[in-house]
Amino acid sequence: TEDTTKREITVVGRTEPNSVVTIGEQDILLEEDGRFTSTVKLVHGWNSIFITSMDKASNKTTLEYRITVIHQIVLQIGNLKASVNDEEVILDAPPYIKNGRTMVPFRFISESFGAHVIYDAVERSITLYTDDVSIWLQIGNSEAFIEYEGVMGREKVILEAPPEIVNNRTFVPLRFIGEAFGASVDWNGETRKITITK
Repeated sequence: TEDTTKREITVVGRTEPNSVVTIGEQDILLEEDGRFTSTVKLVHGWNSIFITSMDKASNKTTLEYRITVIHQIVLQIGNLKASVNDEEVILDAPPYIKNGRTMVPFRFISESFGAHVIYDAVERSITLYTDDVSIWLQIGNSEAFIEYEGVMGREKVILEAPPEIVNNRTFVPLRFIGEAFGASVDWNGETRKITITK
C-alpha cells in the first residue's frame, strides 16, 4: 500500500499483444506491442485498483494495486508560503508561536480539508461544518464545542490558547486543529515546519 496526495494516477504496463485489459470496469486500449497507459481517478482514503489481462486463450491474470489518498498541508512559522497536496499557496497571514503555542490560520486549514466556515461578527464566533463534524469557537474564549455526526450532544474542549484575530484572520492552536479533524500533526523544530496529514 502506498500513500499519495494526488487525486489521480497513471497506470502504465505491458501485456501480450491482442489481450483484453481492464482497469476496474474500464476496457483499456492496447498498442500493437501490448503496451497500455490509463489514468485512474482516486478518492480520498483507501483505493483498490484491479488490473486484469485476458489473452486469446482466455488465460486471465489480475493484479491488485492499493493506494491511500491523503490530504496534506505544510506550513512554516513566519512564512506566507504554504502547500496543500504539494501545490503552493500564499497565506494572508503566516503561522506564529505565542507563549509556546503554535498558532495556525483556522479558515485556511479548515477549507483546505473541505470544511465550510461561517464567521458571526456579532458573537465573534466561528462555526465549521464537514460531513462528519461541526465545531464552534469564539474569539478570546478557550472553550470550543465539537459535535460529531451520529453522536448525541456536543463535546466541550478546552483549548491551550483562545482563538485570536491577527491581520483579519482567525488563528487557533495547532494541536486543536489536529484533534478536531482527526489529522496527524508533525512539527520539525529545526525547519519550524508543520505538516498536517489526514
